Amino acid sequence: FIYGHSYGALLALAYCNKYQEHVAGLIFSDMNPYPEDLGKMISLTNGETDSIMNAGGQYHNLIQNKMNGLPYDTMLYRNAFEKTRNRNYLIRLDSIPDAMDRTFRHRNFQVFQMIMPSTFSLNYRDIISKIRVPVLLISGYYDFVISPAQLKSLSSKFQNAQYFVVPDAAHIAFIDNPKDYFPPMIKFIKQNQ
Repeated sequence: FIYGHSYGALLALAYCNKYQEHVAGLIFSDMNPYPEDLGKMISLTNGETDSIMNAGGQYHNLIQNKMNGLPYDTMLYRNAFEKTRNRNYLIRLDSIPDAMDRTFRHRNFQVFQMIMPSTFSLNYRDIISKIRVPVLLISGYYDFVISPAQLKSLSSKFQNAQYFVVPDAAHIAFIDNPKDYFPPMIKFIKQNQ
């Protein structure tokens, strides 16, 4: 079996395409393989994040200035935006586990910007239709990368796929809601051994 989460799901998909004879099944977690859909989801989430910030009293004036083209503190906005987006669409826990906090502190945006163009260098639309092994698609309900409707639609593009939406979880569903994230994977693996 091969498992990939987020960008790693695309790597797992590419590996599975090349080496299917060595893979019993693919677990594709929290990723959208279509750049146009991913872009729409990110734009939607960005707008929703601004709306959440606007509705709360703390950042209302900041968002109003931004929306009206008036000067605003861009650093304050960026920090508030990231905090709000992360809390609603990345990981929904009230407190961030230490391992995730360390991960957030050590993100390297320069590396991200270097690898991002290659992320969609493959035509995943063509690859997906060629995958013969069983596939489990899994994602958090509040994931900013792929919506439940997109996940369901994506499952129909594979030859043999099922999907599961993890309730009350965002992009890092395995941290948000492990009790609902792992059982479908265990069941999938047992069914396809």
